[in-house]
Amino acid sequence: MAPFTTPGDGVAGRPGYVLIILAMAVLVISLGLLVAVPVLQTEAQREKEEELIFRGRQYAEAVASSSRRIPANIRPA
Repeated sequence: MAPFTTPGDGVAGRPGYVLIILAMAVLVISLGLLVAVPVLQTEAQREKEEELIFRGRQYAEAVASSSRRIPANIRPA
């Protein structure tokens, strides 16, 4: 059987230590986010750019395709 503990035993019983540990945990999480957020933003921007390039190529292909189908004598000048 485990021995009984008093309120002053362990980390939870020492005033201020829990607060310091929580502050350190918040600091570590904040530093992780500080590094991760710019990477995620760059990745999202690249995905948007790839999508726009794809759409631009689709438009160019559609215009080229439609201009090939219209006879030369009907095309506007």
